[in-house]
Amino acid sequence: MHAVNLIARAVGAKGPLLPCAPVEAICAVTGETCPCLPRRDVLGDSFTNLDRLRAPGSEHVSADVFIAWAYGYKTAEDKERLKCPERMACWICDGNVFRELVRSEIRELVLNGVPYEKWAAYVTTSYKKHGSLWARVNKGARGVWRFEMLDADCRDVTKVLVYWHKMNEARSAGIGRSTIETLHIAPFVLEKVGIRAWTMFERWARPIYQSGLYQFIAYLLPSKEELNGRV
Repeated sequence: MHAVNLIARAVGAKGPLLPCAPVEAICAVTGETCPCLPRRDVLGDSFTNLDRLRAPGSEHVSADVFIAWAYGYKTAEDKERLKCPERMACWICDGNVFRELVRSEIRELVLNGVPYEKWAAYVTTSYKKHGSLWARVNKGARGVWRFEMLDADCRDVTKVLVYWHKMNEARSAGIGRSTIETLHIAPFVLEKVGIRAWTMFERWARPIYQSGLYQFIAYLLPSKEELNGRV
């Protein structure tokens, strides 16, 4: 099972019309033998993630990939004016529902668990990549979220909650999100927070701050508006 299969199933009749009748072949993206389209109808010249193809020598791509990647488009002209949710949104999909997410919803799912038996999820701030190329298919309430080009392993709920509480305390103490992400603190922030509080946090964060889980939890921290009660 691949993330594109979940999306195609969830989209169903709302998906785009296939450009031609599919044939049974090996999908370059998933490596599975399934109904496929000519590769040229799905992977254009601008496609650069050849390293993500499971069968790069195949001249076919599955109908599911076409449906997942073209969902939101009805014509070629639509690509110029409409977004493809699979690429240009944060989402979660379980094969029944393809759901776009905002940060507060992602936070809720990460901290409290996902209510799906099988699912894949992608979180982006750049809106450039096909998230389904990297998103893992998970089973159960806890799993691996794809956050930009990082895997955020959220399967250990104890670790997730420790990271959350540590970083949320730092955020509430006045340490900004960018400082938490990079561990580069401006002098005026250090003066405000205090050297002892910053040293304790930095000592904990330094060995792990480049990990996918750390960066993902940092992304999920409350915004200034949330902290000030304006959302």
